Amino acid sequence: IGCIEALQHLRFLFKSALEIYGQDSELWLQYYSLELKAGNSEGAGTVYWRARKTLHDPSIFIENYQQLLVK
Repeated sequence: IGCIEALQHLRFLFKSALEIYGQDSELWLQYYSLELKAGNSEGAGTVYWRARKTLHDPSIFIENYQQLLVK
């Protein structure tokens, strides 16, 4: 598996997991981090907004997101 294929596979896994565990703020944060590490700031922004829209209580996600930015 090449880097591009591995990244596509990881994205598929995150999307599949979020269909089942869509209220898991840590999972959303990990997906966001993956996109940042891949150099995809636009994709990371999309994940951020999807998380805020999907989570019933996005406050934990937002707090952890802000801590991630400080690191």
